[in-house]
Amino acid sequence: MIGAGRLGFGGVATLAVALLGAVCSASPTRDLKARWYFPEEIDVLSATVQELQQFLSNGTVTSVQLTQRYLDNIANNNHAGLYLRAVIETAPYDNVMAIAQEMDDMRANGTILSELHGIPMLFKDNIGTDMSLGLNTTAGNYGFLGSVTPGDSPVAGKLRAKGVVVIGKANLSELANYKGNITNGWSARGGQTQSAYVVGGFAAGGDPCGSSSGSAVGVSAGFAAAALGSETDGSLVCPSNRAALYTIRMSVGLSSRTGVIPISSTQDTVGPMAKSTYDCALILENMVGFDPSDSFTYAAQNHTLTNYTQFALAPYATFANKTLAIPRAVFYNESITGNDPAINPAMDAAIAMMKSLGANIIDPADVPSANDLVASTAETTVLDTDIKVDLATYFSWLNSTDLHTLEDLINFDDAHADLEFAPGECCQQILVRAVQTAGKNATVYTDAIATDHDLGRTRGIDYTLDKYGADALVLPTEGYASTLAAVAGYPIVSVPLGYLSSGQPFGLAFIGRQWSEPTLIALMAAWEASAPPRQVPAQLE
Repeated sequence: MIGAGRLGFGGVATLAVALLGAVCSASPTRDLKARWYFPEEIDVLSATVQELQQFLSNGTVTSVQLTQRYLDNIANNNHAGLYLRAVIETAPYDNVMAIAQEMDDMRANGTILSELHGIPMLFKDNIGTDMSLGLNTTAGNYGFLGSVTPGDSPVAGKLRAKGVVVIGKANLSELANYKGNITNGWSARGGQTQSAYVVGGFAAGGDPCGSSSGSAVGVSAGFAAAALGSETDGSLVCPSNRAALYTIRMSVGLSSRTGVIPISSTQDTVGPMAKSTYDCALILENMVGFDPSDSFTYAAQNHTLTNYTQFALAPYATFANKTLAIPRAVFYNESITGNDPAINPAMDAAIAMMKSLGANIIDPADVPSANDLVASTAETTVLDTDIKVDLATYFSWLNSTDLHTLEDLINFDDAHADLEFAPGECCQQILVRAVQTAGKNATVYTDAIATDHDLGRTRGIDYTLDKYGADALVLPTEGYASTLAAVAGYPIVSVPLGYLSSGQPFGLAFIGRQWSEPTLIALMAAWEASAPPRQVPAQLE
């Protein structure tokens, strides 16, 4: 099972062998011609999950055909063509096609598990899946290769139970970008992910952001209908904004993190990355819920809904009677954020449009803690401490692994430097720093948690929204928006906004109070209904 179905550096050949083997071993009754047929009216670069489900329901396409098309696209442009390197490994061909066929058979017999039934998705390579899928879970690190999960992580299990076809594991910034001096989207196992929107890729400025780089690039490039990513600080919203996608970084605790290779139980979330608000809300409502193994989900029990998609529709999806606060200081300051000069004018135009559609705009509505947030080291203290403790918890969840502690991982990387260090990297500085922390009872840790809550909540999101009676903050996704939400543990969402001269997309973010996902989904949908449609990568059209 180790390496089965892998799309490593010889991935196209691996896939070709798998395809050939599947053809040669096919049952005489299997209609192979139908498998490779794909209806012209479906463009997987732009088609949403909601649209694909309609095509599945009316018989225009089957899950088998959809899965085959996405696998073909991966073969064409993952380690060939544009060399996007968005996917670390695909599920073994016979496995994934059998699952897709099962979804088609259930549909033919009148059983539809959910609106996700038969929809192929990519899961970030830190999200644990059952070994029967033939997929590894490694966070892009060779030290995790061969570890044996006891089953699906709760989020993976929930989505698979609703009919999702897990087509493969998406590349990422290795260890969710908490290892050392690596570039966005690089991992030892997956190589360098690069944007599908920028001609010339990473070397030409096509930085996909991270750490859920492959999830975002894969969806934008037609490798899957949608994807799961994860975020500690920016890892959903930043890659999504650079791939013209919608995403929801939910309140911490709304969904389980058990079985997900962690950085921080304090800040980690798992979330959807998709081409529409509705798709994100659909995935969200099928993955949230209580997990007795994740203590943070206890607080969410009275705030978890079973129908988030309703807020992507009328009468909720409107700017009318919404008050939006514009925190100009720091978040719109290009000298602090380093944002491209094209972003602020696009934000101003967006704010004007929302006002014309009925929103009450408070501008400026500055966040008192903004400057302190930029200067603070409290978040680093929290993450350093958490990864040492939480990684050991993850290792204990596994049925089998050669790694048991953060120190084991550091030693593995040092012993396999030829595999584990990117060009120019030598020292996994972050992990070495983190292994020296003294645990979650240390005063320095509890003080850092208190500081983060002051910056993110007391003098941050709660203060600003309460002062102005606002429903959400509106700010560029690029910059420090994600950090404000991350240290608070509050939700942030991102929607497509515009495109730089290079072709790279950028986004607009809404930040809300804890458990305010319904409000943020409504704002996302209101934006989507009035904004120009998202563009697909021109070099893939």
